[in-house]
Amino acid sequence: MAAPWRVYNGPTLVMLSDADETLARRRIENLEHFRTAMIAYMGEASATRLPTRLLYFGNHQEFGRHEADILGKKSEFDGFYYADRFQNLIAADAEEDVTNLGQVLRHEFVHLLCRAQQNTWPFWLREGIAECLSTAAMGTNEVVLGIPPKGSLNAVNYLTRPPLRELITASDESIRALSGERLQAYYGESWLLTHLLVFNAKRENAGKADQFLKLITDGASTTNALKRACGWSPMNLASEVARYQSRGRFKLVKLQLTNAAPVAIAVRPASPGEFNHWLGHWLLAGNKTNEAAVQFRLSEKAEPGSALSEFGLGLSEQRMGRFNLSVDHLRTARAKDPRNYEILFHLAWSLALDSERLLLGPVVPAHNPSEEICDLLLECLLLRPDFVPAYDLLGRVEHARGHLQKATDALVKAITLATFEDSTRLELARVLRDGKRRDLARVQFQLVASNPRNKLAAKEAAADLARMDSKPEPAPK
Repeated sequence: MAAPWRVYNGPTLVMLSDADETLARRRIENLEHFRTAMIAYMGEASATRLPTRLLYFGNHQEFGRHEADILGKKSEFDGFYYADRFQNLIAADAEEDVTNLGQVLRHEFVHLLCRAQQNTWPFWLREGIAECLSTAAMGTNEVVLGIPPKGSLNAVNYLTRPPLRELITASDESIRALSGERLQAYYGESWLLTHLLVFNAKRENAGKADQFLKLITDGASTTNALKRACGWSPMNLASEVARYQSRGRFKLVKLQLTNAAPVAIAVRPASPGEFNHWLGHWLLAGNKTNEAAVQFRLSEKAEPGSALSEFGLGLSEQRMGRFNLSVDHLRTARAKDPRNYEILFHLAWSLALDSERLLLGPVVPAHNPSEEICDLLLECLLLRPDFVPAYDLLGRVEHARGHLQKATDALVKAITLATFEDSTRLELARVLRDGKRRDLARVQFQLVASNPRNKLAAKEAAADLARMDSKPEPAPK
């Protein structure tokens, strides 16, 4: 008999799992505590403001089967992380996670916290940070970071490691082509290099580590950042890494937690179509629109007319560009579950997408649904006050309506909560430009144009800035 699926709701996370209830509850409690520790270590900017869904599969076979559905293939990994503009998603194999004392979930969760750096950090740093932090030992009021992971330690001690020059220039594509011990060696070497540059440098010279990470985040190559922050050439680095490994004394970081609190977890049985609904979210995040539609239809078959099934069908129609049908399903979902902030947001989003004029410039409110969209978004934000996409869309709609101060307020709030969203900052620059606040607009355009994380937004910002500067500023009346 198949194990039952349960939904676990924590303060910031929600998990769907068919693993043992005691284990699943312990894992989500641990992850909520880990999140608090990571914010203390990495800063408030790392706190995600998006809904985070965890799929925690009870056994290897089930994880592997659905991993193939989501990724299109089976891999050698025991967990993986996806994100889109509306949510974060983590899947993990509970059997392997238990063997590794919860490290699989924590490793993927670190990727979630570092999503702002995904486009600029190289493979070795992304995976090295996740490995370094996944072994966190958490007490009630203290956390110890940097404990060597058993697998990575074995890899650097017993496997043939890649040359450092090869590691620091490796692309994601070249890593995906690896398997077996070769892949383990790359992960092990990534952990060792990150531990030296971040944890050891934090103890010996915190400024060195911070400068190195800032340079990398700002788009510098590993070689350039090493030279400028540490004064090392690749040859120096190889010697330092070899010395650090041979000594075997890996620096640890201890943090006192002043805001730790007991975590309340609510548990309920999953509804009949809930698993298919979650799987549909995963497939949409992976741009598998047709496959997602199949899962949402299975959810609807299991629970005809439920809020969840209507929500899924609305998401599916939205992604397929059939916005009027999406609106119909989402209105039905809202009527059945009026306090679901995601349903409210996606109804507003589909209404906006169904009225292209709305986002192209000021229009007459009586001839478009902009007022309803704003009401939906404000209602959404009452339920979830930190939901960044709602502030972003509200700012764009208010801009289209010509309400420039309201647009500015909403976009500034979105940027405050998620500083890495360059497209939001670009929209703010355009609002400021249209409001004749050219100096402030120029600052925002320059910030986006100089940011390497989003090349498309940077290109648009540079073009907008050039156009704005090519037109003389109107003389004051």
